[in-house]
Amino acid sequence: MLDEWNWTVGEVVAPFGIAGEVKVRIESDFPDRFKRLKEVCLRPRTGEPKLFTVERARLHKRAALLKLRGIATVEDADLWRGAWVQVRRTDAVRLPDGSFYVSDLVGMEVVTAQGRALGTLDAVLNYPAQDLLQIGSILIPMVREFVVEVDTVRRRIVVSPPPGLLPEEGPEVVAE
Repeated sequence: MLDEWNWTVGEVVAPFGIAGEVKVRIESDFPDRFKRLKEVCLRPRTGEPKLFTVERARLHKRAALLKLRGIATVEDADLWRGAWVQVRRTDAVRLPDGSFYVSDLVGMEVVTAQGRALGTLDAVLNYPAQDLLQIGSILIPMVREFVVEVDTVRRRIVVSPPPGLLPEEGPEVVAE
């Protein structure tokens, strides 16, 4: 039953106060989601995960503070330090068209517009200018100019990188 509670939205970093609240480092682009939580699964790095009813949730500085039924003391809260705070994937915030969760993209096949297979997407690296698609040692900026299509049904990303960006495709050399 708890297998479906696998969408990580935060990590318990410490107890907060004396009433058993837990302080959560937010791992979501949507911090306000914490205010609407009814239930969460706390999944420790070792040991068994447990489902909790959220009695109260609030944002404090850059963290979420959760009061969970069954956690009543600082000592109770401290037992969950380091646990992932998870919700069901079906409870993920719906994104606008053309936006994707990184976890939905990782593992997709990446091909060029000409049909050349580049491999599977290993990671999406976050950089200030733009995200980069990492396929092995290949890095492709994730911008509309180079990412032609993201097909979540076929689990395929079609790219059209500029000349010289892919291995075995060096810049043209003009002989004199």
